[in-house]
Amino acid sequence: MVVEISHRHEGGLSMEYVELHCHTHYSLLDAASSPMELLLEQKRKGSSALAITDHNTLRGVPAFLRAAKAVGVRPIIGCELNVEAELGGHSSITHLVLLVANIKGLHHLQELVGMANEQGAVTKKDLRIRASGLIALSGCLAGEIPRLSIFGDEQRAGEAVREYQEIFGKENFYLEVQNHGLLEEDMITKRLLELSETCGAPLVATNDVHYALQEDQPFHDLLLCLQQGCTMQDEDRMSFPSKEYDGKGAEEMRRLFRDCPEAVEDTTKIAERCLEDEDLRRFLNMADEHEMEQRFGQTVVDATGDAKSISSSVAKDYDQRHAKRFARIVRFTDITKARREVARVFGPEDESMAEKLCRMAQEICDGN
Repeated sequence: MVVEISHRHEGGLSMEYVELHCHTHYSLLDAASSPMELLLEQKRKGSSALAITDHNTLRGVPAFLRAAKAVGVRPIIGCELNVEAELGGHSSITHLVLLVANIKGLHHLQELVGMANEQGAVTKKDLRIRASGLIALSGCLAGEIPRLSIFGDEQRAGEAVREYQEIFGKENFYLEVQNHGLLEEDMITKRLLELSETCGAPLVATNDVHYALQEDQPFHDLLLCLQQGCTMQDEDRMSFPSKEYDGKGAEEMRRLFRDCPEAVEDTTKIAERCLEDEDLRRFLNMADEHEMEQRFGQTVVDATGDAKSISSSVAKDYDQRHAKRFARIVRFTDITKARREVARVFGPEDESMAEKLCRMAQEICDGN
């Protein structure tokens, strides 16, 4: 089966916003929707392109490309990568979003993802060697520049912007602004606006999508509990501070960023750059199913294997932490185990939630 992708629409992109920071359920136990669900929702809201940027993996790319072809949405390949950076005098893990702009960028991103899984994070030196063909966004609240902004270290934040501009090229680095209704984001956005002016770095708006619809937020909360091994009643559990991490359309993003409309408009400019490379289009159109699975990660179809063997089989595509998460997910292909786990997390048994967990586990194991 050839994965044939349509890349040209008359008049270019037919909308004013493209989501460039989006997680599928291949960001294991951290995102709640399949590639198909996310693509369908973005198309319903008027978008004709979408980027996926799962955490330290390209494993969801084959399913994403198949779904994009079926839905008629143009696919952009990306990843949210762990990057080592110095914060407060200590080495820390930060996030950086990378988008593929051409075939060389695809090869470089694959190398960087492999290094991130082997080392836990990539270094600035790693990025410098493999920056060609990639467009970088400064990331969510866990990004280096937002974190320096939170610390109030404006000098180091400016230095970090200029360093990333030097690594990727000034035209290939964007300051990423988000608005989930958080006071922390308001503060960071003001500082990013200042950095944009002083460093000549353009802004881009994203929503760091972790589920297709707001009604999926409780299921996302369930996944976070499964990730942490806790219940909904645990007061110190990690949860998202807002219910706004759903897929949004152009109208809502323009409202959220009415003070910097160019950040919304620039999403289409970035998307066009990621969709115009002839060699990349040719590769995506010519690659068959087997080649896609070999290049981006094989599916694990044996849902009966033990946790150790499953962890080993996915270790080359995920770091060890994610391999263990995968092993947990495989268990939930059994509806009885899914019901038991939902009951443990929520208290009362929720049949619809258990069925959704079971379906998600099966889709991940089947590579959908």
